[in-house]
Amino acid sequence: MLLPHHTSRVTGRYYRTALAVLDFDTREGRWTVAAAGGGRADWYRNLRPHPKTVIQYGNRHHTVNARFPDAAESEAAWAGLTRPAARRNCPRTTACPVPAPAMVVLEAAVDYRRPRGLGLRRMR
Repeated sequence: MLLPHHTSRVTGRYYRTALAVLDFDTREGRWTVAAAGGGRADWYRNLRPHPKTVIQYGNRHHTVNARFPDAAESEAAWAGLTRPAARRNCPRTTACPVPAPAMVVLEAAVDYRRPRGLGLRRMR
């Protein structure tokens, strides 16, 4: 889970929204998330005018720049992530393409430190 901090494009109020991470590159500090409501999701529309923001991943905060990939890049990333799920939910006779949602790539700023200890904790 990822918690981006964003400012409303209309009122200027401060918000945080919990998002599921589709892909995380630890070396580069790059998170890929998707807007479930497409381009109409409020957090997605709030990041458009203010792409520089802060996210919370685990117990650390990171300054990031939001990048909005074009349709071709989104389709390629989505195809690699959803192919098994698309086959599982479709009848065998159809190809059943799954359209790519609106995606956002959050790239860490220069002072990014690789997070440690984000693995599963043992339950006692």
